[in-house]
Amino acid sequence: MPALLHLCLLLLFSAQGSPAPAEGGNVTVYAPLGGQAEFILYRASLCYDQNACKSMDWRKDITTRVAKFIGSDRTCTDSYKHRCKGYENGSLQLSNLSREDSGYYNVDFHNYSGRLEAKFWFLLEVQGSPAPTEGGNVTVYAALGGQVEFILDMTSPYLCLPSECFIDWRKNISTRVAKFKGSVRICSNVYKHRCKGYENGSLQLSNISREDSGYYSAELYNYQGRFVAKFWFLLEVQEETFSAQNHLQALPVRGALYLSALSVPWIVYCILIRREKN
Repeated sequence: MPALLHLCLLLLFSAQGSPAPAEGGNVTVYAPLGGQAEFILYRASLCYDQNACKSMDWRKDITTRVAKFIGSDRTCTDSYKHRCKGYENGSLQLSNLSREDSGYYNVDFHNYSGRLEAKFWFLLEVQGSPAPTEGGNVTVYAALGGQVEFILDMTSPYLCLPSECFIDWRKNISTRVAKFKGSVRICSNVYKHRCKGYENGSLQLSNISREDSGYYSAELYNYQGRFVAKFWFLLEVQEETFSAQNHLQALPVRGALYLSALSVPWIVYCILIRREKN
């Protein structure tokens, strides 16, 4: 359709009070799991100037409100509050994406008369599998009676900020070791006096025993309670090595036995010679 004719039809629909057609069709936006997506608005609508618009209403799948922008007031709903950002021209950014964020998004522009001036449609496709086990199975070695640290790499874009994460530490899946939420780091009674949590969610265990060997996992949930990622560690507690002091202490005993074994043939020989002389 010629651009001029398209513009004439758009003006005609607006003059008759009909909703403006979807500007630019359905724009598909691709984003990685745990990453962010931006729905960019260009000055292509009749209400591109924010001063000419009373409101910009962002929704997902038509029914779910994401945000509402009125002038300089850009308010996101509670469900998107901590991961939603509005721009001056009405564009929208969503961060910390999950698979549930996939779907159709639209923004309605209303003027001060309450009339719908324009409507933009976006299709968001969040790519990637559910949050992977970060770092795979990391094997950690510790000495009997010593200490060990399970270090979390919180730099991955899949993860939430440590201050906004709920981190559940467990041993062999069923036994809870500790729970961290923001600055609150609580160890279970079994590990209470030998457990320490770090600001980034990492865990330290001290006074290690043989029974501490096993698999440890850290499950991360964001502020909405949605699973974000899982880390696995295999702890192998090693027996005390043979010390140099023990080695030195054992030498005289082994040396005496060795000398005794060497002296037996000579003793027998001397006894036989003496008998022959007699």
